[in-house]
Amino acid sequence: MLSKSPHFMLLLDLKQGRTILYLVFEYMDANLKKFIHGHRITMRRSPTTQSRG
Repeated sequence: MLSKSPHFMLLLDLKQGRTILYLVFEYMDANLKKFIHGHRITMRRSPTTQSRG
């Protein structure tokens, strides 16, 4: 099951407001925004993520 993997979060619900979309995920024992931001910085510095060609 994907939700048992540490690399996936289960999307539980999706709600639409007038001008915003709400995504409800399973509980994560960390700040998702900080995790994504930190991962993006790490990926930019990684030489293996640079496109070749």
